[in-house]
Amino acid sequence: MAKRLKNDIYKALGQYIINNDSRLLNEEQLKVAKEYEPILTKMYNKVLKEKKRRRIKNFIKQIPEYILSFIYALMYWITIPFDYIGDKADDLRVSYGNNRGYARFSKVQKELNEYAYSEVLPRLEEKETDDMTEAQQRFLIDEGIAKATKK
Repeated sequence: MAKRLKNDIYKALGQYIINNDSRLLNEEQLKVAKEYEPILTKMYNKVLKEKKRRRIKNFIKQIPEYILSFIYALMYWITIPFDYIGDKADDLRVSYGNNRGYARFSKVQKELNEYAYSEVLPRLEEKETDDMTEAQQRFLIDEGIAKATKK
């Protein structure tokens, strides 16, 4: 049996930290994961809080876009002479919507990924055994992600 790839071990760590599912880790890897679990759980909770905050901030940032959209619709349907003003409001709405660029990962989420990938993952790789590939395949089949291959 071959050892798993780094990303597969990282997914197994995430499965353990987020869902508390240790089926994809062997005993030695589980010891390492338990050692780092409080730190990683704390960092993951920060990521969840950051996601909630970001969702609220994004909604608040969209309110001016909704207002400008309402103004555009009002100007368009009520009076034709104000069509020019409505078009300008729509242009402003589109310009505002296009200028709202957000980072894909927050600082906290990036910190969690970097810490887990650089600190925990190398220790998990050291403890990796050859039979874990088969365990991961069984897990993927059980979850319905992969299909069983006929031998």
